[in-house]
Amino acid sequence: MKKLYTTLGIILLFLSLVAFLLLRFYEPVSLEDDSTFIENAKIISKTEFNLLSTDSPIFIGWSRTNFTPNSAAHKTRGLFNEPYEDVLDSLFINCIYLKKDTVQFIILSYDLLLVTPELASSLKKKLLSRGISNVYFSASHSHSSFGGFGKELVAEIALGKFDQSIFDRIIDRTIATLDKAVQIQDTLQNISYKEKNINRAINRLKNEYYVEEKLRQVHFSSTRQLAIMSSLNIHPTFINPERKVISKDYPKIFSKEKSDEFGMFVAGAMGSIKPMSFKKDTSQITRFKTIIDETPYTVVDSTLRIDLIGFNSIKLVTPALRPLLTKNICSSHWLSSILIGTPKTSIEVLRIGEILMLALPCELSSEFYPELQKLAEAKGLRLIITSFNGSYVGYTTPSRYFHIDHMETRIMNWTGKYGGDYYNELVRLIIEMQL
Repeated sequence: MKKLYTTLGIILLFLSLVAFLLLRFYEPVSLEDDSTFIENAKIISKTEFNLLSTDSPIFIGWSRTNFTPNSAAHKTRGLFNEPYEDVLDSLFINCIYLKKDTVQFIILSYDLLLVTPELASSLKKKLLSRGISNVYFSASHSHSSFGGFGKELVAEIALGKFDQSIFDRIIDRTIATLDKAVQIQDTLQNISYKEKNINRAINRLKNEYYVEEKLRQVHFSSTRQLAIMSSLNIHPTFINPERKVISKDYPKIFSKEKSDEFGMFVAGAMGSIKPMSFKKDTSQITRFKTIIDETPYTVVDSTLRIDLIGFNSIKLVTPALRPLLTKNICSSHWLSSILIGTPKTSIEVLRIGEILMLALPCELSSEFYPELQKLAEAKGLRLIITSFNGSYVGYTTPSRYFHIDHMETRIMNWTGKYGGDYYNELVRLIIEMQL
Protein backbone atom coordinates (compact mmCIF):
# COMPACT_ATOMS: atom_id res chain seq x y z
CA MET A 1 0.00 0.00 0.00
CA LYS A 2 2.89 2.33 0.81
CA LYS A 3 4.33 1.74 -2.65
CA LEU A 4 0.92 2.60 -4.19
CA TYR A 5 0.75 5.87 -2.26
CA THR A 6 4.28 6.70 -3.35
CA THR A 7 3.42 6.00 -6.98
CA LEU A 8 0.23 8.07 -6.77
CA GLY A 9 2.18 10.87 -5.13
CA ILE A 10 4.75 10.89 -7.92
CA ILE A 11 1.99 10.91 -10.55
CA LEU A 12 0.20 13.75 -8.75
CA LEU A 13 3.43 15.71 -8.47
CA PHE A 14 4.15 15.17 -12.16
CA LEU A 15 0.63 16.29 -13.17
CA SER A 16 0.91 19.34 -10.92
CA LEU A 17 4.21 20.27 -12.55
CA VAL A 18 2.72 19.86 -16.03
CA ALA A 19 -0.30 21.96 -15.05
CA PHE A 20 1.99 24.63 -13.62
CA LEU A 21 4.01 24.76 -16.83
CA LEU A 22 1.04 24.74 -19.20
CA LEU A 23 -1.91 26.38 -17.47
CA ARG A 24 -2.91 29.42 -15.45
CA PHE A 25 -6.09 30.73 -13.89
CA TYR A 26 -7.48 33.49 -16.12
CA GLU A 27 -8.42 36.81 -14.52
CA PRO A 28 -9.98 39.37 -16.89
CA VAL A 29 -8.49 42.87 -16.83
CA SER A 30 -10.83 45.72 -17.83
CA LEU A 31 -9.64 48.37 -20.30
CA GLU A 32 -9.24 51.08 -17.68
CA ASP A 33 -6.84 48.78 -15.79
CA ASP A 34 -5.04 47.37 -18.83
CA SER A 35 -1.56 48.92 -19.00
CA THR A 36 -0.97 47.88 -22.64
CA PHE A 37 -4.27 49.41 -23.75
CA ILE A 38 -3.42 52.66 -21.95
CA GLU A 39 0.01 52.71 -23.57
CA ASN A 40 -1.38 51.94 -27.05
CA ALA A 41 -4.01 54.66 -26.65
CA LYS A 42 -1.18 57.10 -25.90
CA ILE A 43 0.76 55.89 -28.96
CA ILE A 44 -2.26 56.56 -31.18
CA SER A 45 -2.93 59.96 -29.60
CA LYS A 46 0.64 61.02 -30.46
CA THR A 47 0.48 59.74 -34.05
CA GLU A 48 0.47 62.39 -36.76
CA PHE A 49 -1.78 61.31 -39.63
CA ASN A 50 -0.15 63.34 -42.36
CA LEU A 51 -1.70 63.52 -45.84
CA LEU A 52 0.03 64.37 -49.09
CA SER A 53 -2.18 67.04 -50.61
CA THR A 54 -0.07 68.78 -53.24
CA ASP A 55 -1.50 69.67 -56.65
CA SER A 56 0.35 66.76 -58.24
CA PRO A 57 -1.83 63.84 -59.39
CA ILE A 58 -2.00 60.38 -57.88
CA PHE A 59 -0.86 57.61 -60.21
CA ILE A 60 -2.39 54.16 -59.95
CA GLY A 61 -1.74 50.73 -61.41
CA TRP A 62 -2.96 47.24 -60.60
CA SER A 63 -2.17 43.67 -61.42
CA ARG A 64 -2.69 40.06 -60.37
CA THR A 65 -0.53 36.96 -60.64
CA ASN A 66 -1.64 33.34 -60.48
CA PHE A 67 0.20 31.53 -57.67
CA THR A 68 -1.81 28.30 -57.45
CA PRO A 69 0.71 25.73 -56.12
CA ASN A 70 1.53 22.31 -57.46
CA SER A 71 -0.25 19.28 -56.01
CA ALA A 72 2.41 18.76 -53.34
CA ALA A 73 1.07 21.67 -51.31
CA HIS A 74 -1.26 21.09 -48.38
CA LYS A 75 -4.63 22.70 -47.99
CA THR A 76 -5.25 25.27 -45.27
CA ARG A 77 -6.22 22.52 -42.82
CA GLY A 78 -2.54 21.77 -42.74
CA LEU A 79 -1.15 18.86 -40.77
CA PHE A 80 -4.60 17.30 -40.56
CA ASN A 81 -5.15 17.08 -44.30
CA GLU A 82 -3.66 15.42 -47.36
CA PRO A 83 -2.45 17.28 -50.46
CA TYR A 84 -5.28 18.66 -52.55
CA GLU A 85 -6.69 16.70 -55.47
CA ASP A 86 -8.35 19.34 -57.65
CA VAL A 87 -8.38 23.08 -58.37
CA LEU A 88 -11.86 24.60 -58.55
CA ASP A 89 -10.50 28.04 -59.35
CA SER A 90 -7.05 29.60 -59.40
CA LEU A 91 -5.52 31.57 -56.56
CA PHE A 92 -4.05 35.02 -57.13
CA ILE A 93 -1.85 37.68 -55.61
CA ASN A 94 -3.59 41.02 -56.18
CA CYS A 95 -1.85 44.39 -56.05
CA ILE A 96 -2.94 48.02 -56.30
CA TYR A 97 -0.01 50.43 -56.68
CA LEU A 98 -0.33 54.15 -55.93
CA LYS A 99 2.17 56.99 -56.21
CA LYS A 100 2.02 60.68 -55.43
CA ASP A 101 5.11 62.77 -56.07
CA THR A 102 7.90 60.32 -55.16
CA VAL A 103 5.99 58.47 -52.42
CA GLN A 104 4.77 54.95 -53.24
CA PHE A 105 1.99 52.88 -51.66
CA ILE A 106 0.80 49.36 -52.32
CA ILE A 107 -2.23 47.30 -51.28
CA LEU A 108 -1.58 43.56 -51.42
CA SER A 109 -4.28 40.93 -51.03
CA TYR A 110 -3.58 37.20 -51.20
CA ASP A 111 -5.99 34.34 -51.84
CA LEU A 112 -4.77 32.79 -48.59
CA LEU A 113 -6.20 32.21 -45.13
CA LEU A 114 -4.02 35.02 -43.79
CA VAL A 115 -0.64 36.75 -44.17
CA THR A 116 1.89 35.33 -41.71
CA PRO A 117 4.46 37.47 -39.84
CA GLU A 118 7.29 35.71 -41.68
CA LEU A 119 5.75 36.50 -45.05
CA ALA A 120 5.03 40.14 -44.18
CA SER A 121 8.50 40.70 -42.72
CA SER A 122 10.32 39.23 -45.74
CA LEU A 123 8.18 41.19 -48.19
CA LYS A 124 8.66 44.46 -46.33
CA LYS A 125 12.45 44.06 -46.59
CA LYS A 126 12.23 43.34 -50.32
CA LEU A 127 9.91 46.27 -50.92
CA LEU A 128 11.94 48.67 -48.78
CA SER A 129 14.92 47.98 -51.03
CA ARG A 130 12.74 49.36 -53.84
CA GLY A 131 11.88 52.48 -51.86
CA ILE A 132 8.41 51.28 -50.80
CA SER A 133 7.67 51.47 -47.08
CA ASN A 134 3.91 52.02 -47.25
CA VAL A 135 2.57 48.46 -47.51
CA TYR A 136 -1.02 47.45 -46.73
CA PHE A 137 -1.52 43.67 -46.37
CA SER A 138 -4.75 41.72 -46.56
CA ALA A 139 -6.08 38.31 -47.62
CA SER A 140 -9.25 36.77 -49.00
CA HIS A 141 -9.32 34.43 -45.95
CA SER A 142 -10.42 31.48 -48.04
CA HIS A 143 -10.53 28.31 -45.92
CA SER A 144 -9.87 26.27 -49.10
CA SER A 145 -6.53 27.80 -49.98
CA PHE A 146 -3.09 26.28 -49.36
CA GLY A 147 -0.57 26.48 -46.54
CA GLY A 148 3.10 25.92 -45.87
CA PHE A 149 4.16 29.55 -45.32
CA GLY A 150 4.03 29.96 -41.52
CA LYS A 151 6.69 28.97 -38.97
CA GLU A 152 5.06 29.16 -35.53
CA LEU A 153 3.55 25.98 -34.09
CA VAL A 154 -0.03 27.22 -34.42
CA ALA A 155 0.68 28.28 -38.01
CA GLU A 156 2.00 24.82 -38.86
CA ILE A 157 -1.05 23.19 -37.27
CA ALA A 158 -3.38 25.40 -39.31
CA LEU A 159 -1.34 25.73 -42.51
CA GLY A 160 0.82 22.64 -42.67
CA LYS A 161 4.56 22.26 -42.25
CA PHE A 162 6.60 25.24 -43.40
CA ASP A 163 7.86 24.79 -46.96
CA GLN A 164 10.65 27.12 -48.05
CA SER A 165 9.89 26.62 -51.75
CA ILE A 166 6.25 27.68 -51.26
CA PHE A 167 7.36 30.66 -49.19
CA ASP A 168 9.92 31.80 -51.76
CA ARG A 169 7.43 31.36 -54.58
CA ILE A 170 4.95 33.70 -52.86
CA ILE A 171 7.69 36.30 -52.42
CA ASP A 172 8.83 36.06 -56.06
CA ARG A 173 5.28 36.19 -57.43
CA THR A 174 4.52 39.22 -55.25
CA ILE A 175 7.43 41.17 -56.70
CA ALA A 176 6.40 40.15 -60.21
CA THR A 177 2.84 41.35 -59.50
CA LEU A 178 4.12 44.69 -58.25
CA ASP A 179 6.32 45.13 -61.32
CA LYS A 180 3.33 44.64 -63.61
CA ALA A 181 1.25 47.15 -61.62
CA VAL A 182 4.03 49.74 -61.82
CA GLN A 183 4.37 49.27 -65.58
CA ILE A 184 0.72 50.07 -66.30
CA GLN A 185 0.35 52.97 -63.85
CA ASP A 186 -1.79 55.81 -65.07
CA THR A 187 -3.32 58.97 -63.65
CA LEU A 188 -6.09 58.40 -61.11
CA GLN A 189 -9.21 60.04 -62.52
CA ASN A 190 -11.98 59.14 -60.09
CA ILE A 191 -12.75 57.33 -56.82
CA SER A 192 -16.24 56.23 -55.86
CA TYR A 193 -17.53 54.33 -52.83
CA LYS A 194 -20.49 51.96 -53.15
CA GLU A 195 -22.36 49.90 -50.60
CA LYS A 196 -25.18 47.37 -50.58
CA ASN A 197 -26.87 45.27 -47.89
CA ILE A 198 -26.27 41.51 -48.17
CA ASN A 199 -28.92 39.45 -46.37
CA ARG A 200 -26.98 36.19 -46.26
CA ALA A 201 -25.17 36.20 -42.92
CA ILE A 202 -25.63 34.85 -39.41
CA ASN A 203 -23.83 35.45 -36.13
CA ARG A 204 -22.49 32.06 -35.11
CA LEU A 205 -22.06 33.19 -31.49
CA LYS A 206 -25.78 33.89 -31.08
CA ASN A 207 -27.34 30.59 -32.14
CA GLU A 208 -27.61 31.28 -35.87
CA TYR A 209 -28.88 34.83 -35.24
CA TYR A 210 -29.55 36.56 -38.57
CA VAL A 211 -27.63 39.76 -39.29
CA GLU A 212 -27.56 42.19 -42.19
CA GLU A 213 -24.05 42.57 -43.56
CA LYS A 214 -22.78 45.11 -46.07
CA LEU A 215 -20.74 44.75 -49.23
CA ARG A 216 -18.36 47.71 -49.36
CA GLN A 217 -16.61 48.62 -52.60
CA VAL A 218 -14.11 51.22 -53.73
CA HIS A 219 -14.03 51.90 -57.48
CA PHE A 220 -10.77 53.36 -58.82
CA SER A 221 -10.80 54.78 -62.36
CA SER A 222 -7.66 55.69 -64.27
CA THR A 223 -7.53 57.20 -67.73
CA ARG A 224 -8.10 53.83 -69.39
CA GLN A 225 -9.15 51.26 -66.79
CA LEU A 226 -11.32 50.44 -63.75
CA ALA A 227 -10.36 48.58 -60.55
CA ILE A 228 -12.91 47.50 -57.94
CA MET A 229 -11.85 46.60 -54.41
CA SER A 230 -14.58 44.70 -52.55
CA SER A 231 -14.87 43.81 -48.88
CA LEU A 232 -17.27 41.66 -46.84
CA ASN A 233 -17.22 40.54 -43.22
CA ILE A 234 -18.57 37.05 -44.00
CA HIS A 235 -16.25 34.04 -43.63
CA PRO A 236 -15.48 32.28 -46.98
CA THR A 237 -16.66 28.84 -45.87
CA PHE A 238 -19.15 27.77 -48.53
CA ILE A 239 -16.97 24.86 -49.66
CA ASN A 240 -17.15 21.66 -47.64
CA PRO A 241 -13.90 21.37 -45.63
CA GLU A 242 -13.79 17.63 -46.31
CA ARG A 243 -13.28 18.25 -50.03
CA LYS A 244 -9.61 18.17 -51.02
CA VAL A 245 -9.86 21.08 -53.41
CA ILE A 246 -8.23 24.47 -53.86
CA SER A 247 -10.48 27.50 -54.25
CA LYS A 248 -10.93 31.17 -53.38
CA ASP A 249 -14.44 30.23 -52.17
CA TYR A 250 -16.95 33.09 -52.59
CA PRO A 251 -14.26 35.84 -53.04
CA LYS A 252 -13.91 34.54 -56.61
CA ILE A 253 -17.19 36.38 -57.30
CA PHE A 254 -15.24 39.63 -57.09
CA SER A 255 -12.04 38.68 -58.92
CA LYS A 256 -13.33 39.56 -62.43
CA GLU A 257 -10.74 37.31 -64.07
CA LYS A 258 -12.62 37.19 -67.39
CA SER A 259 -13.36 40.90 -67.49
CA ASP A 260 -11.46 43.98 -68.64
CA GLU A 261 -12.00 45.32 -65.12
CA PHE A 262 -9.71 44.45 -62.22
CA GLY A 263 -11.33 42.94 -59.13
CA MET A 264 -9.72 42.57 -55.72
CA PHE A 265 -11.19 41.16 -52.49
CA VAL A 266 -10.03 42.16 -49.01
CA ALA A 267 -11.50 40.30 -46.01
CA GLY A 268 -13.28 42.62 -43.59
CA ALA A 269 -13.86 42.35 -39.84
CA MET A 270 -14.26 38.59 -39.92
CA GLY A 271 -15.16 37.81 -36.32
CA SER A 272 -18.46 36.01 -35.57
CA ILE A 273 -20.07 36.13 -39.02
CA LYS A 274 -20.53 33.15 -41.35
CA PRO A 275 -22.63 32.59 -44.48
CA MET A 276 -26.30 31.81 -44.04
CA SER A 277 -26.21 28.51 -45.89
CA PHE A 278 -28.00 25.23 -45.27
CA LYS A 279 -25.29 23.16 -46.89
CA LYS A 280 -21.64 23.54 -47.77
CA ASP A 281 -21.46 23.25 -51.52
CA THR A 282 -20.16 25.24 -54.47
CA SER A 283 -23.76 25.75 -55.64
CA GLN A 284 -24.15 28.09 -52.67
CA ILE A 285 -21.51 30.39 -54.18
CA THR A 286 -23.55 30.63 -57.39
CA ARG A 287 -26.65 31.47 -55.35
CA PHE A 288 -24.66 34.02 -53.35
CA LYS A 289 -23.46 35.70 -56.56
CA THR A 290 -27.02 35.96 -57.84
CA ILE A 291 -28.11 37.62 -54.61
CA ILE A 292 -25.24 40.10 -54.78
CA ASP A 293 -25.83 40.91 -58.45
CA GLU A 294 -29.56 41.45 -57.92
CA THR A 295 -29.19 43.60 -54.80
CA PRO A 296 -29.20 47.34 -55.55
CA TYR A 297 -26.63 49.71 -54.09
CA THR A 298 -27.88 51.65 -51.08
CA VAL A 299 -24.96 54.10 -51.10
CA VAL A 300 -23.15 55.54 -54.10
CA ASP A 301 -20.59 58.30 -53.50
CA SER A 302 -19.06 59.23 -56.82
CA THR A 303 -17.40 62.57 -56.10
CA LEU A 304 -14.68 61.65 -53.64
CA ARG A 305 -11.40 63.56 -53.56
CA ILE A 306 -8.47 62.23 -55.59
CA ASP A 307 -5.77 64.62 -54.37
CA LEU A 308 -5.20 63.24 -50.85
CA ILE A 309 -3.24 60.17 -49.79
CA GLY A 310 -1.44 59.14 -46.63
CA PHE A 311 -0.21 56.06 -44.75
CA ASN A 312 0.68 55.18 -41.17
CA SER A 313 1.82 51.94 -39.62
CA ILE A 314 1.13 52.32 -35.91
CA LYS A 315 3.43 50.01 -33.93
CA LEU A 316 1.54 48.71 -30.91
CA VAL A 317 2.57 47.13 -27.65
CA THR A 318 1.32 43.55 -27.97
CA PRO A 319 -1.00 42.55 -25.12
CA ALA A 320 -0.40 39.30 -23.25
CA LEU A 321 -1.59 36.49 -25.52
CA ARG A 322 -3.12 33.53 -23.67
CA PRO A 323 -5.36 31.08 -25.56
CA LEU A 324 -8.32 30.21 -23.33
CA LEU A 325 -9.23 26.61 -22.59
CA THR A 326 -12.25 27.47 -20.42
CA LYS A 327 -13.77 30.64 -19.04
CA ASN A 328 -11.35 30.47 -16.11
CA ILE A 329 -8.30 28.58 -17.45
CA CYS A 330 -5.79 29.86 -20.01
CA SER A 331 -2.41 28.72 -21.27
CA SER A 332 0.71 29.78 -19.42
CA HIS A 333 3.02 32.41 -20.85
CA TRP A 334 5.56 29.66 -21.56
CA LEU A 335 3.05 27.55 -23.51
CA SER A 336 1.71 30.59 -25.36
CA SER A 337 5.20 31.57 -26.48
CA ILE A 338 5.70 28.07 -27.91
CA LEU A 339 2.31 27.98 -29.64
CA ILE A 340 2.06 31.49 -31.08
CA GLY A 341 5.38 33.17 -30.38
CA THR A 342 5.55 36.85 -29.45
CA PRO A 343 4.16 38.67 -32.50
CA LYS A 344 4.81 42.33 -33.13
CA THR A 345 1.46 44.00 -33.75
CA SER A 346 0.45 47.12 -35.61
CA ILE A 347 -2.51 48.81 -37.24
CA GLU A 348 -2.05 50.15 -40.78
CA VAL A 349 -3.97 53.28 -41.75
CA LEU A 350 -4.37 54.15 -45.43
CA ARG A 351 -6.22 57.30 -46.47
CA ILE A 352 -7.12 57.83 -50.12
CA GLY A 353 -9.35 60.88 -50.31
CA GLU A 354 -12.30 60.18 -48.02
CA ILE A 355 -11.62 56.45 -48.04
CA LEU A 356 -10.20 55.33 -44.68
CA MET A 357 -8.75 51.80 -44.64
CA LEU A 358 -7.63 50.16 -41.40
CA ALA A 359 -5.72 46.86 -41.41
CA LEU A 360 -5.94 44.97 -38.12
CA PRO A 361 -3.90 42.10 -36.61
CA CYS A 362 -7.06 40.38 -35.35
CA GLU A 363 -10.43 39.08 -36.50
CA LEU A 364 -12.50 41.86 -34.99
CA SER A 365 -16.16 41.05 -34.50
CA SER A 366 -18.20 42.72 -37.22
CA GLU A 367 -20.72 43.69 -34.54
CA PHE A 368 -18.45 46.65 -33.77
CA TYR A 369 -18.58 47.84 -37.39
CA PRO A 370 -21.92 49.75 -37.50
CA GLU A 371 -21.00 52.19 -34.72
CA LEU A 372 -17.49 52.64 -36.08
CA GLN A 373 -18.93 53.31 -39.52
CA LYS A 374 -21.29 55.95 -38.11
CA LEU A 375 -18.35 57.64 -36.39
CA ALA A 376 -16.39 57.70 -39.65
CA GLU A 377 -19.36 58.97 -41.66
CA ALA A 378 -19.80 61.83 -39.19
CA LYS A 379 -16.31 62.93 -40.22
CA GLY A 380 -17.13 62.56 -43.92
CA LEU A 381 -15.15 59.32 -44.28
CA ARG A 382 -15.93 55.93 -45.83
CA LEU A 383 -14.58 53.17 -43.59
CA ILE A 384 -13.05 49.88 -44.76
CA ILE A 385 -11.81 47.63 -41.92
CA THR A 386 -9.72 44.64 -42.98
CA SER A 387 -8.00 41.77 -41.16
CA PHE A 388 -4.72 39.82 -41.59
CA ASN A 389 -2.21 42.66 -41.81
CA GLY A 390 0.82 40.42 -41.32
CA SER A 391 0.39 39.71 -37.64
CA TYR A 392 -2.32 37.69 -35.89
CA VAL A 393 -3.68 37.70 -32.33
CA GLY A 394 -6.82 35.62 -32.84
CA TYR A 395 -10.51 36.49 -32.58
CA THR A 396 -11.57 39.58 -30.68
CA THR A 397 -15.25 39.42 -29.75
CA PRO A 398 -17.44 41.74 -27.63
CA SER A 399 -16.97 41.13 -23.91
CA ARG A 400 -20.73 40.61 -23.51
CA TYR A 401 -20.35 37.27 -25.34
CA PHE A 402 -17.56 35.95 -23.13
CA HIS A 403 -19.93 33.59 -21.31
CA ILE A 404 -20.57 31.68 -24.56
CA ASP A 405 -18.46 28.53 -24.92
CA HIS A 406 -17.28 28.85 -28.53
CA MET A 407 -13.92 28.59 -30.27
CA GLU A 408 -14.00 32.38 -30.88
CA THR A 409 -14.31 33.06 -27.14
CA ARG A 410 -12.05 30.22 -26.02
CA ILE A 411 -9.14 28.52 -27.84
CA MET A 412 -8.96 31.16 -30.64
CA ASN A 413 -9.43 34.00 -28.15
CA TRP A 414 -5.86 35.03 -27.34
CA THR A 415 -6.52 38.52 -25.92
CA GLY A 416 -9.10 37.61 -23.28
CA LYS A 417 -12.57 38.77 -22.38
CA TYR A 418 -12.01 42.40 -23.35
CA GLY A 419 -9.95 41.80 -26.50
CA GLY A 420 -12.75 42.90 -28.83
CA ASP A 421 -13.50 45.99 -26.76
CA TYR A 422 -9.74 46.68 -26.74
CA TYR A 423 -9.30 46.78 -30.51
CA ASN A 424 -12.66 48.45 -31.05
CA GLU A 425 -11.50 51.33 -28.85
CA LEU A 426 -8.17 51.60 -30.67
CA VAL A 427 -9.99 51.81 -34.01
CA ARG A 428 -12.37 54.39 -32.59
CA LEU A 429 -9.42 56.53 -31.44
CA ILE A 430 -7.84 56.35 -34.91
CA ILE A 431 -11.08 57.43 -36.58
CA GLU A 432 -11.54 60.32 -34.15
CA MET A 433 -8.06 61.64 -34.95
CA GLN A 434 -8.73 61.86 -38.71
CA LEU A 435 -9.05 65.36 -40.15
